[in-house]
Amino acid sequence: MDLSLNIKKSKLMVMRSSHLNFNLNVFINGEAIEQVDQYKYLGIELDPKLSFKNHVIKIATKCKQAIGALCRTVRKWVPKEVFSKLYQTTIEPIMTYALEAWYPSQVILQNSLERVKKFAAKLATNNFTSSYKTKLDSLCWKPICQLAMERRTIIMHSYVMGRKSLPENTIVLKRSINSLRQSNRTGHALELTLPKTSLESVNSSSLNIARKIWNALPPEVVALEHPGLFKQAVRSSTTYANLVSQSLIRSVEADI
Repeated sequence: MDLSLNIKKSKLMVMRSSHLNFNLNVFINGEAIEQVDQYKYLGIELDPKLSFKNHVIKIATKCKQAIGALCRTVRKWVPKEVFSKLYQTTIEPIMTYALEAWYPSQVILQNSLERVKKFAAKLATNNFTSSYKTKLDSLCWKPICQLAMERRTIIMHSYVMGRKSLPENTIVLKRSINSLRQSNRTGHALELTLPKTSLESVNSSSLNIARKIWNALPPEVVALEHPGLFKQAVRSSTTYANLVSQSLIRSVEADI
């Protein structure tokens, strides 16, 4: 069965790791497909390097404006708990939508997201002097970097345990490769293979970072087959602190 495409809604984007531009002329049924360097797909702004810079800038600006509007309209008239709940239910879901897929590897972009949450935490606590971590602890909130880690490990758990599938050879256990002998002293039994490449775009990709985080989890955590128990374990402060100590994710105490 032939695939019918709407030419006017179809775009062409060349994914690349360099600054080189590639001008391609692609035609479907005699009509040229427009080539773009930015495209919004399923709510996420894509760019040729998959850095998600444009996406971060847009949602950071949108969410900060929304927090400001919320502050001007309700903050003076409702308890702090209500303002906090409104932020969590109406604004943060926008900022964290599909976070596991696009959370950036660049520190400067991570800081842009944390500053938005820090702004909300200041208003929710009416505390403009304490550290970001102190504000988060008082509100029982988690930083964006921790939320991204949790979502990535939870979805990796689904792939490794076979509840979800990816194209063949995307998720490969080290123990399944005969040429590699896995040592219990250097990793756990469900450790994944990592691609051998020097390309930064591959090393810093969402999937590769998720693999690295998964490999760094304690053996007793990855051994939890039940989804509920696994979620509880990866959402603990202990798991977060463990990954921070290995420099796999940033510390909430980092300056933003």
